[in-house]
Amino acid sequence: MRIFFSIILLFASSSVIAEVYKCNNVNSYGRYTDGTVQEYGFQNFLITTSEYLVEFYDFKVGISSEFQIITNNNNFLTAIEIDETSQYVGFLNLNKKNNKFSYMSNSFMYGETVYHGFCNK
Repeated sequence: MRIFFSIILLFASSSVIAEVYKCNNVNSYGRYTDGTVQEYGFQNFLITTSEYLVEFYDFKVGISSEFQIITNNNNFLTAIEIDETSQYVGFLNLNKKNNKFSYMSNSFMYGETVYHGFCNK
């Protein structure tokens, strides 16, 4: 009987297992509020999912951000981050079928940032 309950518990908890994606050599650029555009070069990120959140770690600046998951299924991961205090919004999208990744953010103080490239599990 214990084995039966252990197996049921294992299957029930499997939906909460984190997924980790490594994004290497991702193109990045930004447009400041004054209209100037700057390329930031290639960057590396780590995307880790939990049940409701995505942790987005930027290796270049050493900062981690949390995004609220909107969609997470076998095909897509879509998440958003909104900070009303700094008037910032960030949007993350990962196509799990072809590994394409995009991230866009907008801040009234700094401007727009765009990352696009590929991530692997």
